[in-house]
Amino acid sequence: AFSDFAKMPQGSFDAIDIEPILHSAVELFRESENVVINLNYVSKKYLVNGDKEQLMRVFINIIKNATQAVPESTTGIIDINIEEKNDQYIISFKDNGVGIPEEKREHIFEPNFTTKNSGTGLGLAISKNIIERMNGNIWFDSVVNEYAVFYIQLPKI
Repeated sequence: AFSDFAKMPQGSFDAIDIEPILHSAVELFRESENVVINLNYVSKKYLVNGDKEQLMRVFINIIKNATQAVPESTTGIIDINIEEKNDQYIISFKDNGVGIPEEKREHIFEPNFTTKNSGTGLGLAISKNIIERMNGNIWFDSVVNEYAVFYIQLPKI
């Protein structure tokens, strides 16, 4: 994963529809135990300029992190929304997990940083790189022991 990060392919950017990519990413987690994923958006075309496979990688990473943030004793609830705001789409992923402690927030998108016991700590760094190359932004909000919400903002085409 680290060598992938070091030589991230630029990808071929085309007009892509967020909705089916997001739907496919969610389907990979449908059988996860103790996790309910709710998709909240109008089914329509959400066109952006980007690379389909790389955007899929971002969505999978964020959903995977959300499922892993929920304690085993709790049923995970992940709410995913797509909203339109002026000339942007904002995709949000909210979980009911443990949240992100204050002291770790400034490092969350750094390579090799992880809040988990396993993993490379590259998922969010790679995701940030991909989203920024699509002229978008990625950020989060969190309350410890309540939730984390990751937001992706991408320009419409």
